Amino acid sequence: MEELTPKQIVQELDKYVIGQAAAKRSVAIALRNRFRRQKTPDYFRDEIIPNNILMIGPTGVGKTEIARRLAKLVKAPFIKVEASKFTEVGYVGRDVESMIRDLTEVSVSIVKEEKAEEVKKHAVELANKHILDKLMPPVVQKNLEGAEDKDVIRNEASRNILLAELLSGKLDEKLIELEVSSNFGNSMKVFGPFGQMEEVGGMFQTLMDNIPKTKKKKRMKIKDAREILIHEETQKLIDDEAVNKEALFRTETAGIVFIDEIDKIAGRDNKGGADVSREGVQQDLLPIVEGSTVVTKYGTIKTDYILFIASGAFHVAKPSDLIAELQGRFPIRVELQSLNEKDLVKILTEPKNALILQYIELVRTEGISLKFTDEAICELAHVAAQANSSMENIGARRLNTVLSLVLEDIMFDAPENIQGDNILIDVDFGREVVCKVNVSVSPGEIVGLLGPNGAGKTTTFFMIVGIVKPNSGFIFFDENNITHKQMYERAKMGIGYLPQEASIFRKLTVEENLLAPLEFTSLKKNERIERAHSLMEELGITKIRKYKGYSLSGGERRRVEIARALTIKPRFLLLDEPFAGIDPIAVEDIQQIISDLKTKHIGILITDHNVHETLSITDRSYLIYEGRIFKEGDSHALAEDEEAKRLYLGESFTLERYKKGGINTSVDDPLENEKNKSYSNN
Repeated sequence: MEELTPKQIVQELDKYVIGQAAAKRSVAIALRNRFRRQKTPDYFRDEIIPNNILMIGPTGVGKTEIARRLAKLVKAPFIKVEASKFTEVGYVGRDVESMIRDLTEVSVSIVKEEKAEEVKKHAVELANKHILDKLMPPVVQKNLEGAEDKDVIRNEASRNILLAELLSGKLDEKLIELEVSSNFGNSMKVFGPFGQMEEVGGMFQTLMDNIPKTKKKKRMKIKDAREILIHEETQKLIDDEAVNKEALFRTETAGIVFIDEIDKIAGRDNKGGADVSREGVQQDLLPIVEGSTVVTKYGTIKTDYILFIASGAFHVAKPSDLIAELQGRFPIRVELQSLNEKDLVKILTEPKNALILQYIELVRTEGISLKFTDEAICELAHVAAQANSSMENIGARRLNTVLSLVLEDIMFDAPENIQGDNILIDVDFGREVVCKVNVSVSPGEIVGLLGPNGAGKTTTFFMIVGIVKPNSGFIFFDENNITHKQMYERAKMGIGYLPQEASIFRKLTVEENLLAPLEFTSLKKNERIERAHSLMEELGITKIRKYKGYSLSGGERRRVEIARALTIKPRFLLLDEPFAGIDPIAVEDIQQIISDLKTKHIGILITDHNVHETLSITDRSYLIYEGRIFKEGDSHALAEDEEAKRLYLGESFTLERYKKGGINTSVDDPLENEKNKSYSNN
């Protein structure tokens, strides 16, 4: 650490983290100040406390990575904790002091590793001597006058020859008998209770460690015996008292605690439920950050000079929602920026541990050379950026999802089913998900798109809404070619999309979920509220309008998601697995809602693995298999088709369960023959 200036620290972080210059500067200055403090006069040193840092930014932008790389850079005791895992005194869970005890454990481990490295050479010599004594015990000199016996000389010469063979590895496979501790490599660990009683668990663990260990004889190879003996000799050579003293000093002067998700304990206005202990956790956290004494099994730790780095997305809560005293203990605030497409390209290529390099090295172990074109890398970043914009924004973590899907076949088939040693990943690489798929939907019509997993249903939806670009073919809306239009442009034209993943804003109320998209319309405030209330009344969710998203059942959540999709008044709505994860009664409710949308002149394209429920409400459906449409027709025609049964529905499939009861959608529709919308994807 003494050799690294703030600029050099930033340069090292640049090797692993893309962008976020402001955050890097702040942590680099804070780190250098630790060293500067050590060089100040004694009378002034105690007055200098670290400037704790609060990093604000969405998930996946590099908050945790910056702190993690920083700790590795200086080999300082570092621990990452989740603020939401702690509870105030009196609640079940971990108390905040446990983070300091865990930090001390990390510090002890670091110092022990360093001390072990220092004595390793001596420990190896002692281990080899022990093995040599087992193979050829030394002969004790019998001549008391000082002259060496011939037996001793011959024994010493033989031992030297044997030692040379031992060091060269020639004897590694030879078996010897060794006395080892009965619990070596399988020592008993005591997991103490959480909270204040956690110290009791630590003391009980120390007591167990001090119990004399029984020895037992065991035959093993010399190479295995050497490792055991090196470990035992290393433990004997290390001074535990010196280790503990050094570890305590490092914890107090160089320790770094990274508190993630601190926004989850922010917010003092929330009443009831689990949120009642939020402010309590902040109150308990305050003295730790402010400076207090924590008792550990190695000794007491003063937290005055430990550097605390907190981070949070603060999507719902704000930093000002933290109690004022805690805000004051994090004087440095840094806002991290969301990652754009260019940033994702850099993340794939520039860091020393770039994701692409990781996959290249993984397949290299199978004797395969993997190469990516620049265009392919740009396309990977584009797909990840589009997915982040249309679904939950998880930042750079989305690249893992995209790359794993693209390389799934290679990772599965390697090495036996891969032809050739060189694989080039270009823009056109990958299996053909869909081919010559022609789907059309008219206003006031419910159309199904059914097929097994991996058939291409979701990909077809993605191409229609604009998340994925088709390699060929066209997408038409009212005879207008919209193939090259962006997702938001298609939404403005009237294409709504409900993904299969839960898309509700969990921390917002039902009413706020509906008002959120209306903020981007030209409607006045009273008109937005009226529109939201009208939809809540229409979908029967008015009674739960003040409920938070995370408290809703599966059926209620799906109703809210449909209502939110209807806020922009779509002409066509794509429903991806609307019946998944909800109760049978709720399924009937959703079926009725979809049927009602049809009467409002809204075209519906639906896919779901609940085939009976889907076919009972569709006017007609397409069956897709291995990326191609192989059947089209009404529900009864498809249910009786032998090929449809063989490839997807099953030989015993029937619609009889819906002959009595169920939802009747066979109404005469004057718009049945109107063809205002058609899709054609390749």
